[in-house]
Amino acid sequence: MKKHRTYLIVGILLVLIPFSGFPRDIQKAIFVVCGLGLIVVSLREIREIHRSLHKGKVHHHDNFAESKPIRKIVNPFEENRKENGKEVDSETHGR
Repeated sequence: MKKHRTYLIVGILLVLIPFSGFPRDIQKAIFVVCGLGLIVVSLREIREIHRSLHKGKVHHHDNFAESKPIRKIVNPFEENRKENGKEVDSETHGR
């Protein structure tokens, strides 16, 4: 709830500053301070969300898994194929 209140106060300040009558240098300084405040509050919120999402999870960054073929895939267009244990030319196809 504190963050929502901070956003509301900073928003109201940003709306009222141009009408406040302060000199431009002071207005610019207030804008910078408000912007930095928003950045700090946002970074804290992002960090809190990140922590809550990853709370209690163990991370393993080793994503490599070698795949092994289940069976050999035979290419029907290769030059010399084996049929019934004999070497066969693809043009004659064992005939």
